[in-house]
Amino acid sequence: MPSSFRVVLDACVMIPQNLNNLLLTLADNELFTPVWTPDILDEVHRNLIKKLGLTSAQADHRLAQMQRAFPHAVDHAAGYAKLVKAMTNDRKDRHVLAAAVASGAALIVTDNTKDFPARACEPHGVEILSADEFLLDQLDLDPEAVFAAMSAVTERNKRPPRTILALADALHQVAPEFGAAVTAEFSTVSLLEIVDSSRLPLDYDPATALFDPASAACLWFTSLQHRAEFPNAIAALTHDVEDWDLDRTADSLHGYSLTTGVHEHLEFDDVVYVKFIRGSDDHPVLRAFGDFAVSDFRVLALRRDDSGRWLAHGVVEGWPTNAQREARITP
Repeated sequence: MPSSFRVVLDACVMIPQNLNNLLLTLADNELFTPVWTPDILDEVHRNLIKKLGLTSAQADHRLAQMQRAFPHAVDHAAGYAKLVKAMTNDRKDRHVLAAAVASGAALIVTDNTKDFPARACEPHGVEILSADEFLLDQLDLDPEAVFAAMSAVTERNKRPPRTILALADALHQVAPEFGAAVTAEFSTVSLLEIVDSSRLPLDYDPATALFDPASAACLWFTSLQHRAEFPNAIAALTHDVEDWDLDRTADSLHGYSLTTGVHEHLEFDDVVYVKFIRGSDDHPVLRAFGDFAVSDFRVLALRRDDSGRWLAHGVVEGWPTNAQREARITP
């Protein structure tokens, strides 16, 4: 059954393909009912050609698919043209506000928010949100439904983006806060196998460990857990250790296990990241052999000093925006 929550989609949010696909998939999953008008669709058509370089036939095809999926989106705003003159927002966008009033929509999603001042919209009970704000609201209200919609979009795609994280990254320009929120909530790590802690001396050579970031991270994590016994070790493995609250850091990583994948910085080759996921204190290291998704994780940043040693630089929740999504796996 279609949602009773009607939302007018302005042309500007239906032009970027990834954004449009996600919005309409959310609508198809009945999170809201989309509303548009012939004027709005004409504007979409013009800009698909002008801004995205589509041919007229390609633009026709895209709009035909939208109208086939939502045949009543135009019907909801029937009679809007008679209301245009009564609207007081920006002249070129009065038809959009008129569509909201005619359809009974309480919300317009537009990235031209300045063209819809509150004084013009509030008397009609219409709220204005950017696409970024709208998607963040949907993520807050029903994250599972949003992730399901993103998954559906990527599964249909015949070319990138083909994963949820890639779609979040592709949406960064038009919905940066939403993209960052998805990245923080839905990150991937490799499928894991337990590495028995008794094997750590065999897997990590103390003579060379600090020159390999995965090994350095393992030694740092082990030293953190035994910091009372080895205060000099944790100090030697931590950048500016005097600035750390080691007890608080240890508490934040309690119950988490270190994964062996190393994620490189997007710009700097002297910074890398390793991930901790919810695991077991009995098995502090997990070795990777495939991919799956997690939402509960911590990230350790390491920085290489002038001698080539990798030192712990900080622990954060959520995924750093400057970290590579794909990890290189330590054998």
